[in-house]
Amino acid sequence: MPKTVSIIDIGSNSIKLLVANKSGSLKEDFRGARIGEGISEKNFIIKEDVIQRNITAITELLNEAKPYHPDLTIITGTSAVRDALNREEFCKRVEQSTGFPVKILSGEEEALTIARGVATDPHVNIYDEFCHFDIGGGSLECIHYKKGNILLAISLPLGIVRLTEKFISDPTQPVPLSEIQTIMQAVDQSVHDFPIKGIPLIGSGGGFSEAKKILKKNSVLQVSDLEELLGKLSSIGMQERMSQYNIPAFRADVMPTALAIIIALANKANAKEIIHSRFSLRFGLAAQALND
Repeated sequence: MPKTVSIIDIGSNSIKLLVANKSGSLKEDFRGARIGEGISEKNFIIKEDVIQRNITAITELLNEAKPYHPDLTIITGTSAVRDALNREEFCKRVEQSTGFPVKILSGEEEALTIARGVATDPHVNIYDEFCHFDIGGGSLECIHYKKGNILLAISLPLGIVRLTEKFISDPTQPVPLSEIQTIMQAVDQSVHDFPIKGIPLIGSGGGFSEAKKILKKNSVLQVSDLEELLGKLSSIGMQERMSQYNIPAFRADVMPTALAIIIALANKANAKEIIHSRFSLRFGLAAQALND
């Protein structure tokens, strides 16, 4: 059994690193490499420059993990990788460059692994029952917990990059209210039978962490604050979002979509607040590796 593990999570919008042992996190970092560029296209292919960009980012994160001498390194691909027609070529290129294979997670595996990760969050596992939403670049994972058991875990194609490409005409410019409403309607219709009313909502993903940073909150985000922030960010262009709110480029164009998804989920649940957790996929992978 490994004592220290290094996890590289190739998400559709960013690549995240976690180095951990049984005592907890030793190192965390990320790169905004957006492998999901073009994910909304019918025959999605990871382009050559995107492959190179992601290999560079993975290599940099692996180098950051080296000083911790991990006994095991795991690289996983999620929504964008599994959707790409050239996923096998991409995984082969990564392994040739780094020496590590890429394990592609199915939607169900991704949801269940995220569930295992959020269960390690000490601020979350105090609740007997809650719903957890992980909003990635390509997909939305919805997990329903009750008394330590996973009652339901599903993956939906409702990620922030995917929906931005699909519904927003020009993400570098102010976003019309009609396009925001279309995104919220798509989310509302897709989660119509998910049991989320009347129980706490937990959220993870870059949209949550960015909103928390902008609003200068700890872990509890008020829906009214998120609605106000959506109004501000959708009324200005991408460059203004970056300069006025210090949002990185790989999130500045998709941030209105992220907020629209979050608010739509909260409205579906009649919730006034959502609790943010950073303990998602990579924490689940680490917990599994360190305990199996």
